[in-house]
Amino acid sequence: MSVNSIYIPTEVEYSDNNKFLYSMEINCQSKLYKDKSINGTPQSTNNWQSSNGDLLIDETIRIVCLYK
Repeated sequence: MSVNSIYIPTEVEYSDNNKFLYSMEINCQSKLYKDKSINGTPQSTNNWQSSNGDLLIDETIRIVCLYK
């Protein structure tokens, strides 16, 4: 599955300078992900990653995989 998302840190006031655009692939079977691009910059890693306890990534994977 592929997903595009926007992350805006809560501790700063909103502006275009502090939002992060992610394009990521999610493997629902193994609950792993990899970033394809961040703010339009392609990411060179092709390695699947675990969330390492990151609650935002865990929840993103969970919700995206509900729609599979």
